Amino acid sequence: MKNMRLWLLAAVIAFSVSHSVTATESAGIEQQQEIHSEHTEATVSTTSEFLDALSAGKKLITVNGQITIGSDADEKTGKMLPVVIPAGVTIQGAANGEITCRCPIQLGGDDVVLRDLRIVFISTNALGSVPHREIFLAGYGLTLDNVDTYAQGGDDS
Repeated sequence: MKNMRLWLLAAVIAFSVSHSVTATESAGIEQQQEIHSEHTEATVSTTSEFLDALSAGKKLITVNGQITIGSDADEKTGKMLPVVIPAGVTIQGAANGEITCRCPIQLGGDDVVLRDLRIVFISTNALGSVPHREIFLAGYGLTLDNVDTYAQGGDDS
């Protein structure tokens, strides 16, 4: 009977320790997931936040509101320099997410996704400028999921 009590006491202690360790490990995993998403996700509402998120390696960028990209031009040719989207990046729009591009977009790797977003290219050939209304795939994969790119032309076309 005495041995039975010792075994029962040992089992209760073992279960308590095991349960406590499991709870601590679960809390640690949840905390790691929160830290991971903080480092890999960004919600942006300005051009600088968007470009910072791209350069910081964020894998999920949510565009809230309208932002305009493309202010850098080649000094010799005047051509707008592309904004490069790195591999594995998903850019999604909030309910009102829109990116207005004054420049081309270029993929820097595979598995880029544009989702639930409006993208408008506004470059023109007025005054001898070079229009930039393209996304350069450079041999990489791009997925467009519910992306609106329509813009009415200046001559109602």
